[in-house]
Amino acid sequence: VRNSRDKTALIEKLTRMVDTYSRIIFVHADNVGSLQFAEVRQALRGKAEMCMGKKTIMRRVVAAKAKTHPELAQIPPPPPAGNRPGPSSFTNEDLTEVR
Repeated sequence: VRNSRDKTALIEKLTRMVDTYSRIIFVHADNVGSLQFAEVRQALRGKAEMCMGKKTIMRRVVAAKAKTHPELAQIPPPPPAGNRPGPSSFTNEDLTEVR
């Protein structure tokens, strides 16, 4: 996220995903190459959508949406390992299949 326009786009995308999907998985991904991410995204096609973004923005969007969607308050926040970008997966499928 380089500037406010990128942040706004990420917030809008995350808001749309929280409204569209009923389940969220925050993932910790260190030392994962772009090819492996591409393979994971390909495997998730049709089942889930993955979004990379700053964890602070993800926390803010989930907290804001928790006011209208109380079930979101039960979701544990992303791992607090710095403020590095972290992937999150959004799905309506069973979480054991997506994981």
